[in-house]
Amino acid sequence: MALASGGEFAKYCPAILQGKIDQLVQHYMNNLYVAPPENDPEGLFDACCNNSAWAIGELALAYATEFGSFAPHFVSRITEVLSDGNNKVFWEIKGIVN
Repeated sequence: MALASGGEFAKYCPAILQGKIDQLVQHYMNNLYVAPPENDPEGLFDACCNNSAWAIGELALAYATEFGSFAPHFVSRITEVLSDGNNKVFWEIKGIVN
């Protein structure tokens, strides 16, 4: 839930995050990770990854100029996450995109 709050702030009151985008994006990028199911039986890593991906998207929409320098790294990381079509995050993000 805490990871999603940055996305909510970016979406509904972006001024509150002004000047903090670099730190937030770095934090969210560190959570773009999918653990093997045997290491994450409760799906907590999946939830963190999914919330981080959503929050980064909201930050990118709200702060397009500031986000530009992070875009290549984000594309690389999210491609890694989505390249494995067997993980829960892939299906959650695919459902949002469709």
